[in-house]
Amino acid sequence: MNAPLTETALIAAAQTGDRAALGELLIMHTDALTRRLAPRMPRSLQRVTSVDDILQQTFADAFHGVSSFESRELGSFLAWLHSIAENRLRNAIKAAQRKKRGGQLGSFDPPPGALTSVRDLLGQVAGDGATASVDALRGEANRALNVAIAELPEDYRQVIRLRYFDCLSIDETAVAMSRTPASVRSLTDRAKKRLREMIARLSH
Repeated sequence: MNAPLTETALIAAAQTGDRAALGELLIMHTDALTRRLAPRMPRSLQRVTSVDDILQQTFADAFHGVSSFESRELGSFLAWLHSIAENRLRNAIKAAQRKKRGGQLGSFDPPPGALTSVRDLLGQVAGDGATASVDALRGEANRALNVAIAELPEDYRQVIRLRYFDCLSIDETAVAMSRTPASVRSLTDRAKKRLREMIARLSH
């Protein structure tokens, strides 16, 4: 059995384009990021977004920017993630304040059937035949799913969020994404397939 890679080795692999190595790094640091973000989120922001939202944005930025990361010392990767997360959090706070001043910010009232946690997405999109992956991920579903969602292409992330978190219909999603209903159905199927593949990979 091969020994687990050290963080230094994972960083080196991630910077050469190894997305699995980067995914492992992000899962490794999810709890630390959550502990840092949670107490910094104003109550007013918690009404319209969650720590999971900030984490997914942070991880998406990491997937795009890891090649430019410069590792100087032990802990510098986590510090880099912290800086991305805090920048995302500042942007979210500013956006919420703008909406509040414009009278657009209301209490969070999810539609019937809306997912209350990213963890709930696992059962919604895993599909038949994914029981082993679901069971393997149960203990760390939140960490793995946040990474998997962040790794999706932007249009896949958007359709997953609109269809499964915001509970929009096919027609409503089509309007929101400026696509045809047939295109949304196809995009949803492709996004779910990609997410299943990532979930299976992250469970190994």
